[in-house]
Amino acid sequence: MVRRYFLFFLFLVNGFYHSQQKAEDTPKVENFKYALKYHSDKNNPNFFLEERFILSIQGGKSLFSSIKNIEKDSILAVKFKELDLGGKVFTLKGVPRSKFTYYIVKENPEKPLVFYDDIGKDFFYYKEPMIDYSEWILNNEEKDIEGLKCQKATIDKYGRTFVAWFTKSIPIQDGPYKFSGLPGLIVEIYDINKDYHFTLIEYNSKDGKIVTLPKSKESKSLEVKKDKFVVSKKHYTDNLVERAKQAGLTIDENRERGIKKRLENQPSQLELEN
Repeated sequence: MVRRYFLFFLFLVNGFYHSQQKAEDTPKVENFKYALKYHSDKNNPNFFLEERFILSIQGGKSLFSSIKNIEKDSILAVKFKELDLGGKVFTLKGVPRSKFTYYIVKENPEKPLVFYDDIGKDFFYYKEPMIDYSEWILNNEEKDIEGLKCQKATIDKYGRTFVAWFTKSIPIQDGPYKFSGLPGLIVEIYDINKDYHFTLIEYNSKDGKIVTLPKSKESKSLEVKKDKFVVSKKHYTDNLVERAKQAGLTIDENRERGIKKRLENQPSQLELEN
């Protein structure tokens, strides 16, 4: 009897040890939330909109995307699954909308970053080199941002000049959008015209859950060259009215003029050059 209890005790201890070891071996999840303030009308320089993004990191691999975009894809995945199970009603009611539909995956400087996005109902991705430390110009200027001591750096990239503030207090060489390569997390970054301005607003979400790329995008996306993707995406957006008509929708002249005017007044993209 004593031997039986002793063996049972060893079983419990062994199980606890391995579960603890497994937990310790699992890389920590670190989530950083950013607010993006951006121009929404190129004819009105004082009109901005704001959207929130998340940079989710585990084991050196990160994913960056709009929170609304992540919520949208999560809800749509459930709706499509219901249709597959025999559901007959499909509605977009309650589905968030976002102008920023991309996912950016970064792993390490030796590997290219991967940019996933949609064009209509089709999924695509392209690869490009991650930004290297040598591309940045570091400045001795410092400032405090929400209690974090930050240092200034600049870079000419994507047809713009960007100013970044990074902190060595968080030794993660990553940041919002495609930006990386500095010796600390990028807390704030903006182009000198301030058309696009990212600011860190929250460090480590309480749930501590990793955000991953939707399985549908990972498995169904087709790899293309970046320049081809950019041209195709712009063509798709610019021909919104024509595609709606081809789909059988009736659009009167006033509405057509309104749609085309909004398209003409859209601000320039973050990347002015490929």
